[in-house]
Amino acid sequence: GDYVYSYSHTLNDQPAAVQHFWDHTLEYMAQRGIEPLGTELLREFIDQVSLEWTYRLFMNDIEVMRLGWFRSAQYMDYYDYLDSQGGWWLYRWGDHAVRTMAVAMWLDKKQ
Repeated sequence: GDYVYSYSHTLNDQPAAVQHFWDHTLEYMAQRGIEPLGTELLREFIDQVSLEWTYRLFMNDIEVMRLGWFRSAQYMDYYDYLDSQGGWWLYRWGDHAVRTMAVAMWLDKKQ
């Protein structure tokens, strides 16, 4: 198939574990013209009234991914933007939040 990412399950993360992550992701989306409810997956992870992230994540305890997509200019632009915000070091953001939002922003649910 045309699969890019698969995961075992989803869970809600603790807000303290992803402090300011959603704020920076919304800023990124605004700068790049990405609609917060623009894909089916985003609508599953974001409250459609408040536009707040529900903290739901793809858990990556077991995951299969097409590495080429995660090395693409599009994904790296998002990753580099988040890196420039310092959240990895200041708030200990994990890779699961970044992958979840990137997949939700750009991939069809069937992928």
